[in-house]
Amino acid sequence: MAEIKCDLAVIGTGAAGLVAGTVAGGLGFKVCTVEKDRIGGECTWTGCVPSKALLHSAQVAWRLQHGPWGGVKANAGAIDISGAMEFAREKSRAISAEATPEKLREQRGFEVLMGEPQLEPDGIVRVGDDTLIARQTILTTGSHPFVPPIDGLDEVEFLTNENLWELETIPDSLLIIGAGPIGMEMGQAFNRLGTEVTVFERGEQVLHRDDHELANRLRDMLIEEGVNILCHAEATKVASENGQRVVTAQVDGEEQVFTADELLVAVGRRANVENLGLDEVGVAYTERGVQVDRHLRTTNPRIWAAGDVLGTWQFSHLAEAEATTAVRNALFPLADEMDYSAAGWATFTDPELASCGINEHEAEEQGIRHCVYRFGFDEDDRSRVDQEDRGEIKVIADPRSKRIHGAQILGPHAGELIQEFIVAMAHGVPISELARTVHVYPTYSMATQRASQMYWDEFGRRDSIQKYLGWYTSLTGWEGAEDR
Repeated sequence: MAEIKCDLAVIGTGAAGLVAGTVAGGLGFKVCTVEKDRIGGECTWTGCVPSKALLHSAQVAWRLQHGPWGGVKANAGAIDISGAMEFAREKSRAISAEATPEKLREQRGFEVLMGEPQLEPDGIVRVGDDTLIARQTILTTGSHPFVPPIDGLDEVEFLTNENLWELETIPDSLLIIGAGPIGMEMGQAFNRLGTEVTVFERGEQVLHRDDHELANRLRDMLIEEGVNILCHAEATKVASENGQRVVTAQVDGEEQVFTADELLVAVGRRANVENLGLDEVGVAYTERGVQVDRHLRTTNPRIWAAGDVLGTWQFSHLAEAEATTAVRNALFPLADEMDYSAAGWATFTDPELASCGINEHEAEEQGIRHCVYRFGFDEDDRSRVDQEDRGEIKVIADPRSKRIHGAQILGPHAGELIQEFIVAMAHGVPISELARTVHVYPTYSMATQRASQMYWDEFGRRDSIQKYLGWYTSLTGWEGAEDR
C-alpha cells in the first residue's frame, strides 16, 4: 500500500487525460494519472483510429472495383477483404504502443496507476491499495455507447463501436440504428467491403449537427453507392431468429421488418460518471455529463473536467483543448475560458463532411445577418484532375463586416480544408483577406480561396467599385473613358 502526493491527479488516459498529463508534467508539476482499462481510451481502441483504418481499407476495395481511376483499371478479379478488420486492430495496437506507462513517465513526465479510481474528499483518490493525495484533480473519464430503450434489445447480442472491432470477418448484412458520424462512416465502410447495409434514422436528417443541405447530399451519395438509408425510421423492436438480427421499424408511419447478420447500435454516447464517488465529493452531474462552469471547474472547487465526460461536443481534438484549459486553470491563478465559437468537426465518409461555426440554417434561426458564398469542387482544377469533384464549400459570412460565422465543406479532404476557416474565425480574419491571400495552384485549398472570393463577386467588389468610382468622379470630375 502506497501513499502518493501529487500536484495533479488525472482520472482517465484518453485524449483529454493524456494531454492533461503531458501539459502539467511538461511544466514540471508532479502528475499521476489513473486508468482502469487501456491507455489511449476510446479514440485509440474503439473510435477514431480503427474506424479510419477500416474506412481506408474500404476505400481501397471500392476503387479497385469501380475504376478506372486516372485511366487505370484493375483487372485482378475478386478482391480479398479478409484482412480488413485485423488491419484496423493492428493500427490501434501500433498507436497505443507509443503510450506505455514507461514511455509516458520518461517522455512526458507523469505517472500512470492502473486500477479503479474512487474519489474521496480533500483531494484523495483511492486506486486499489494505493492512495493519491492531489492538490487538484481533473476528470477525463470519457464516454460509452448509449443503448436506447428499444423493446427486446437487452435480450439480443448487438454491436456498438466498442465490440465492433472484435468481428473476425466482414458480415454479409448489417443493420445500423443511428445515422450520426458512426452510423454513416461504418455504413459506407461495410457497404464498400461488400456488406448489405441498412441505416435507420428516426429524424428527418442524417448527421443532425451538420448543414441540412450538405448532409442530405452526402446521404444521397451513399444511397447511390448502395447503402439503404431510411429517415423517419424508428426502430421499435429487436429480436433474434435463427442467428439473425431482426429489427421492426416504423418507416414513415408504416411498420416494416428487416433482417441481417449483425446489428450495430450507434445512437450517441453517454459520459462515464458512474462508480467514481462524484456524489461523495460534491461534483454535480447528469446522465449526459459532469457540470462545469466556463472555466471547466466542477461544483467542487478542487475538481475540474475535460473531454467526453462533459457530455457536450465529444470530439478528441476539443477534448485536448479542454484538457489544456483545465490544467492552466487548475494549476495557475488563471481564468481561461473555453471558446467553442470556432469549433470544427468532420465525418470521414468519402467524400468527407466538415463544419465549423454555424451553418446556414442556424444563421437564419438566430437572425444573424449573413450571406452564403459557395464554390463547387466540380469547378476546381485539382479536384477534377484527381476525380474528386463531388461536393462544395459553403461559407457563412456577414457581407458588411466580412466576419465569417461558419463554413461547411462536403468534398475531398474536407477535414483538412476546414482548418483554414477555423483559424480565420478564431483570429478574426475577414473573408475578404482569405479571398486575397495567394494559394498554391493546383491544390484543393484553391477551392477554399475560390469560395471566399465569391464575397467579392457577389457583394464586395461590385459595391466597392461603385463607391470608389463615385468618390473618384466627385473628386476629379472624370466621368469615364468614353468622355476622353
